[in-house]
Amino acid sequence: MKRYKEIFIDIFQLNDNFDNWNVLSIDNVENWDSLAQITLISDLEAEYDVVLETEDILKLNSFESGIKVLKEKGVDL
Repeated sequence: MKRYKEIFIDIFQLNDNFDNWNVLSIDNVENWDSLAQITLISDLEAEYDVVLETEDILKLNSFESGIKVLKEKGVDL
């Protein structure tokens, strides 16, 4: 889970002490734009050696949904 959080911290330029993970979503992160979404997808695929299909990508709209998508791919966070 530590590396997963680090990916979000890096991409969305969050404070290292950020701890409000359950509300982190595309709706309330100002710089979660299309480029950040592509970067997130790419980083998650590389880090966890998975391929995210279109269906997965459409579901990936929050910190929590990312966990669910990765777990569905067999990733143990």
